[in-house]
Amino acid sequence: MNPHLITEPDLMSWLNCTRRADLERHLRVNGVTVIYGVGGSICTTIEAVNAALGVSKQPASVLSSREVELGES
Repeated sequence: MNPHLITEPDLMSWLNCTRRADLERHLRVNGVTVIYGVGGSICTTIEAVNAALGVSKQPASVLSSREVELGES
């Protein structure tokens, strides 16, 4: 497992979300870029969370341009 990734179960636990829709909304409102896996599972990176918090070495726009949202049409 890549130590830079944060998976949906970890995100749900840390953010106290019980539903995927609540997790998606919370991440979107806070500017965290995510990718979607098979079945719609949510994943992000430590770097994306840090960028949203304003503690990243790279601006959020740089990180966002590297992220690819899969599964959305």
